[in-house]
Order: sequence, then structure tokens, then C-alpha cells
Amino acid sequence: MLKNLKYISVVLERGRCSWGRCYFCGWGNRYVNSSITSLTNKFKHVISKRKDEEVLKIFCSGSFLDERQFPRDFVYWCLAQAEKAGFKHVVIESRPEFIREEVLQELTVFNIKIHVAIGLEIADDHVLNEYYRKGMKFIDYLRAVKLLHDKGFYVRTYVLVNGHPILYNNPTYHKTLIRETLDKVNDLSDSIVVINAYPHSSSLLFKDWLIMRWRPLSYEEFINIVGEYVNDSKIEIDFNNFNFIPRFPRELRIKIEGVGCDIVKHPYFEIWQDYIQRFYKVPPDKEYVLFLPCTYVKPYRRSITHRKILSVIFRTGVYKKIQLVVVSTPGVIPYEYHDMYPFESYDWPEWLETPEIMKCYIEVTKNRVKRFIENCCRNVKLFIAYFHKNSETLQAIREAVEELGLKDKFIEVIDDETFKEIVRDLGTGKKLGSSILRHDKALKKLEEVLIKCVSSS
Repeated sequence: MLKNLKYISVVLERGRCSWGRCYFCGWGNRYVNSSITSLTNKFKHVISKRKDEEVLKIFCSGSFLDERQFPRDFVYWCLAQAEKAGFKHVVIESRPEFIREEVLQELTVFNIKIHVAIGLEIADDHVLNEYYRKGMKFIDYLRAVKLLHDKGFYVRTYVLVNGHPILYNNPTYHKTLIRETLDKVNDLSDSIVVINAYPHSSSLLFKDWLIMRWRPLSYEEFINIVGEYVNDSKIEIDFNNFNFIPRFPRELRIKIEGVGCDIVKHPYFEIWQDYIQRFYKVPPDKEYVLFLPCTYVKPYRRSITHRKILSVIFRTGVYKKIQLVVVSTPGVIPYEYHDMYPFESYDWPEWLETPEIMKCYIEVTKNRVKRFIENCCRNVKLFIAYFHKNSETLQAIREAVEELGLKDKFIEVIDDETFKEIVRDLGTGKKLGSSILRHDKALKKLEEVLIKCVSSS
């Protein structure tokens, strides 16, 4: 019923989820202190932007029918406003225990079609409580469904894929559970959403990711489980339901300092690399990738080196065609993530490096670059590297490109002759590092490459 209709959504966060113990969810660990006035203003602002959308989806930090979170008069007001604005359907969310006859009776006065979404997740009581910790049984869902239909409401069922390590590590069992669940709820639901699990940062599932006991499914892995339902008119397939990225809670944020393989392979770096390699795609209008080094100053954009590089890129007018990617200790970092934790909170003291450590660094970085190119760069025409010639990171990128057979699609900005000239200018009495990249001759070479390879294309 809702699958192909245009919609607007609003997220109303208030209080705390009354259950708050679901394995994959963090709302129970978070209290949102927002006033009804602020929610009212937000709601008005969202619905004022309606054009021809037929559906308003109201998402919340718990249950919209839970009076401890959302007073009944506020719920009534929201539905009245949605009807007045011209929406034909409104979707609200609730746990089964708040779907009560007296609550629903008050809402039967509206002509708008009200869909109540229930997070069933899985139609198996053992998984539901032993793994997902939902605090409900399938019979609770059935009771709520019957009451909703008896009162003239519509039922929207959420089914969760991959919400626990047990399921991630048993794909056949997992797929069977999902199929059995959809078979059970199909006739009971007016619409169904099958959701790929992405954990809140304060959830137990996120902590499983930190120790690599679990990881989110890639699109291919997800479709392998639910692909047979993609064309079902009732079932919506939701791969990335809130544009998930790894957001670490403040209590887990530390500055990552030191050198060594354990630092290069730090779990926080590994989580981000896993996410980038399997979920990130270079935007289709970015046909060129410019690999850049990290800097001591973080976020990188604030450093003198990156400010000078960005100045060249903007001056040549090629910014819209180029995807900037930093390659460093944390791995491969698309520029839109460069100011996120932990990319702005690490330090690698170069003076502590040893040949063994750098061998490990080059090998790990090479493999990360390879996976990034293979998985994230399908429309990229050319890879450009702006590093000084003796950079271990550049060596790793070179090896990645060579092993992928892409040498004809790879350019090093600073050639041997330019490098020698800059070294002569700067002298050799110190570790040159980023000084080379800030040199006028290096920046001039970058400008020439960008004009020749990007601007003229």
C-alpha cells in the first residue's frame, strides 16, 4: 500500500524508550530532553514543506503511543495537523504494549489512514528474547495486529535482518528465519519493511562490531537473504535505513597514539575500513581520485599543506570532478569523513618507526587501497597521487595499483626531476616530509597535472 508512494518523514525524539533493552538499539541508553513546544515547532516546519507527498512518516525514539514519551494530546494534535496538511496516510511507531483499545478509540475520529508500525523483528520467540532482547513475544504482536485491524487501522511490520552475531555467523539459519517470519506476517500486515541492521553506537551490537564478532551486511550479502522479496508489492527492502556511518559514543573515544602493527590494525580503524570498503561509493560525478597524505594537524583541512592543496584544486576549477582521499595510518579516508572520529584523533610519531613496523604498514595500507579501488571506484577514470617520492604510503599505493593492473590509470604528481629540484632547494639536513608538498614547485606540478588530466577532459 505504501511502497511506491511519495513521503515526508519527521523524527521526534523525546524522553527514553520505556523498554530500552533491545540488543541492536541504543535508545534505552539515551534520554532526550526536548519540550513539546520544540517538537511542535519541528513538526510544523516539516509538514509545511509538503508538496504532493501522500505519506507522512513519524519516527520516534521509542513508541509514539507511549504517554510517558508523547502525551496523548500531542499525538492527537500531530495527526490532526497531518490530516489538515492534506496527507492521505500517516505512519507512527509503537511497541505492542502501548497499542490499547482506549488509545486507538481516540484516534478513530480522523479520516486520514493511520498505519501503526510494530518492530516485530523476527517471528521466533527464542531469537526475539534470547538474542534480540525485545521483551515481547509473537503473541503480543498478534494481539496488537488484531486490535488495530478491528479498529480500522493499518499494520506496518518491521522485520530485522542481522541483528545479532548468532545470525550473522549462521547465514543459512538466518535466511530460513527471515523467510519463515515473512510467511507468518504477510497476511497479517498491510505493509512490511525488511531492514538491514545498523547498530546505534551505544548498543550491545555496536560493541560486537568493535571486537569483530559481528559486522553489518553489505548490499550483496543483504540481497542474498531477502532478494526474492524485492519485487513484492507489499514488502519494502531497506538496506540503509538511516544512512548509517560508524559513530563512536563519547565514552569510547580515545586518542590513538603510537606506532606499530597493533596501531595500524586498531579495531576503530578496522571498523571504518570495513565500512568504507563495503558501503562507500565514490559519487558518480567524481571521475578522478586524488590520493593525499595525512598531516600532523587534524582535521587535515586545517593544516597548511592541505590548505595549499585545496587552493590549487579550487583555482584550477576541477573540484567537482575530483574525489579527495587521504591515505594514512587509519587507512583510506574519503574526504567527507576526514573530520570524524577517529580520523581527527590519532598520532603516529614517525621517529619511533622501525623497518619491521613500516613493512607491516605498507602491506596493510596496500591491501586497504586495493579493496577501496576494487569496491568503491567503479566509475573512476584516473587515480592521482600527491606524495613525496620516498613516502611509504606512496609505495603502498604503487603496489596496490600494480597488483590491480591499473598502472595506465595512475599518475604520480611529483616526478623524479621535480623531487630532486625541491630537495636541492630545501636541503637534506632534516626529514622533509610535508615541506616538499608545500613547496611552490610541487604545487605548480599539481596544478599542471590537474589542468592536463582533469580540466581538459
